[in-house]
Amino acid sequence: MDLTELKQQARAAATRRRRAAAEIDDGSAASAVGDLLLETLDVDPSAVASGYIPIGSELDVRSVLGRLRRRGHTIVLPSVREKGHPLVFREWVLGDPLVREPFGSSTATATGWATAAASTTGPWIGFGLGRR
Repeated sequence: MDLTELKQQARAAATRRRRAAAEIDDGSAASAVGDLLLETLDVDPSAVASGYIPIGSELDVRSVLGRLRRRGHTIVLPSVREKGHPLVFREWVLGDPLVREPFGSSTATATGWATAAASTTGPWIGFGLGRR
């Protein structure tokens, strides 16, 4: 078995564990992550923070993004333009409309300004370091 196959198996196993955890979560996981993040994050409230809109069993961090917004952070969501291209981040406020992207993710509408993020969160699972 080569490294690519091993990575695929590891991601599949991690995805199964995440789905099982999501089935029993009562919503307290996102709250706990938010508490930990806000206790340990030492970033100026004027900094831009990136989050994501969950797909499937991914942890729903929208409440965390709302808490960061109330602290003064500008919240941005990644936009996947094309596979293999850099992400573009667009400003988003909880409750703003979302746009479904070709790869299944949701992002802020194109009217939100694009920027870079000082900090990012993501639903990484079984990931490895890429070439970017």
